[in-house]
Parts: sequence; structure tokens; C-alpha cells
Amino acid sequence: MRTEHHVRMYDTDCAGVIFFGSQFRFFHEAVEILFGKIGFPFKILFTTSPIVFVIVHAEADFLKPLEIGDHLEIQTALKHLGTTSIALSFTIFRKHEIVGKGEVVQVCLDAKSRKKQEIPAPLREALTKALG
Repeated sequence: MRTEHHVRMYDTDCAGVIFFGSQFRFFHEAVEILFGKIGFPFKILFTTSPIVFVIVHAEADFLKPLEIGDHLEIQTALKHLGTTSIALSFTIFRKHEIVGKGEVVQVCLDAKSRKKQEIPAPLREALTKALG
């Protein structure tokens, strides 16, 4: 799945080059859009749902400098879908050039006990259909 973003002034450091944390924000926004499109919007997932997801691993590679105004496309792919966790990979494109990559691993937890829980079948199916 692809999402679009623009590098904004607040995404950059004092040198006008993207701040490292902004790349993770782009990844997170892509995940939020993905979950909304497959019927599991974060507003529900993190307020009334019996499950929540927490990030247990995140990594990013910065391959090219990004500056204010750059138009980006983020390609989100399913790297791994386990029983209780999901690994998503991200590729950042500026035009057709790869300018960054990353990965986020999230674990499904029971919203009340905060113990690991199996990813519900409807969510597993929706993720596989959208990204598989």
C-alpha cells in the first residue's frame, strides 16, 4: 500500500534536512492509514477495542537527504505476520528514487491486562488481503 507525504518545515532540523524522528512519524502515519483502510481505525483500536498494539522494534535507514517541500511516497509491505506480532517494512520514495527504508515490529496486547494476545482472525485476514 502506498501513502503520500510532504516534508514540512517541522520535519527538519536547523540545517533544513529531515529530522530523524520524522521518518518514523511517516511510518506511523502509513500504519494508521493502513489500519483505517482495512476497517480497524486507530480511534477505535486504541480507545474501545479489547486489543492494542505496541511497537517493540523500530529501525530506519536514511539513504538520501530530504528537504522541506519534498513529495514522498511510502510503500508499506507486510514482512511477517506472526501469532501475536506483525512486522511491517517501509520504503520511502522521492519521485522514483528510494531515499529511505525502515521496519516496525508491533505486538498485539490485551488492552486491559497488557499481556500478549493473538491477533484476531478478522484483522489477520484484512492485513493479509491488503498487504499479502
